[in-house]
Amino acid sequence: MKLINPRQAELMGIFAALPTNVTTHYLSKFQKGTPFMTASDSFSVIELMKELISLSIVPRGTKAPDIKINGHNTINVRPDIIKGTATLTPLENLEIQAGQTQMILNGQLVDNGKFLDEKKLSMLKSGYMNTKARMCAELFLTGKITLPESKDVIDFKTKPAIPKTFTKGTNNWEVFFLDLLDEYVEKNKVFPTKIEVDKEILKEFLTDEKLAKQNIAYNIVDIIPQKTLEQRYPHFNILNMKIETLVPATNVVGKKIDTENMVYLSNEAEFTETYVGLEVAVNNSVLMLKADVHIDEIVEKDPPVKKYIFQSGYCPVLPITDRIMKYKV
Repeated sequence: MKLINPRQAELMGIFAALPTNVTTHYLSKFQKGTPFMTASDSFSVIELMKELISLSIVPRGTKAPDIKINGHNTINVRPDIIKGTATLTPLENLEIQAGQTQMILNGQLVDNGKFLDEKKLSMLKSGYMNTKARMCAELFLTGKITLPESKDVIDFKTKPAIPKTFTKGTNNWEVFFLDLLDEYVEKNKVFPTKIEVDKEILKEFLTDEKLAKQNIAYNIVDIIPQKTLEQRYPHFNILNMKIETLVPATNVVGKKIDTENMVYLSNEAEFTETYVGLEVAVNNSVLMLKADVHIDEIVEKDPPVKKYIFQSGYCPVLPITDRIMKYKV
C-alpha cells in the first residue's frame, strides 16, 4: 500500500526546494550526519546509540546519555509532532479555477496553481525551520529542549559552566585558550571542532592591547559582507585557532538565551537529528510513515475551504554530552 500519493509527493518536493531566511547557526551543527529515523511515535536512546556506534559516529562502548523529561529519567523520547496549516483564501481559490490565465512573475509565465503552492508551502517551511533552529539553539546552549507543542522539557543533563577568570592587562588570551583546549582534550580525548565566545568577550578581543600586537602574525579575519546574521560577526584567529562568535538566540518559547561572558568548546561530529513516525490517512486507514516531513492537501466542505497540512516529528539529540564544555568568564 502506497503511503504517499503523487500530489503529496509533488508538494513535498516543492517544500524541500524552497529557500528560507532563517538563522541556522545552531541548526547546522546537527545537520552534518545521517539523521536517525523510526516509524514509531518515539525513539529509543539505546537504539539510537547502537546505530551511531554501528556507523562509527560514536566510539564503541559509548553509553547512552542520561535524559530526563520533566524531571523523570527515560530511555524513550516521544517528541511533539510539529504541525502547521496554510489555507487558501476564496480569492486564491478563484485564481486557480479552470479558465484562469497564467501570471507573469519576474518576466516568466508562471502557473497560478504552482505559484500558490510555493507561497503557502514557503510560509509553512519558514515556521518549521524557525522551530527547528530554536530547538537546536536551546539544546546546544542550555542542554535542554522545550518541546514546541506540549512545552515538556527534555534535559540532556549537560555539565554546568565552569567559572574562569581573565584579568585584563595581566592574562594572555592565547594562553587562556590553550588551557581550555588542554582541558577539553583531557576530558574527551578529541579536539573541539568549534570554539565560540559571547559578544562581550569579542569586545574584549577588539580592545586588548596584547592581542592587537599579535595581529601582524595572527590576523583578525574580516567580517564577511553578507546579509545572514551569522556573518555579521568577525571570527578571530588566535594562535591559528579560529574563535567564532555565539549568535544571539531564543528558545522554543521565544525567550532570549543568556550567553553573556560564555565560552563554548564543542565537537559537533556526533550531534544528531531524529525523526519519529507520522500518522497519515491512507484510504480508510491511519498508518505510520517513516519520514522527515509529510504534507497533504485537503478540502473541507462546511465551510468550503482548501488547506495544506504539514507535520514533522523532529528532535535534535546530544549523544555525548561531554562534547560541549562551557565556561563562564
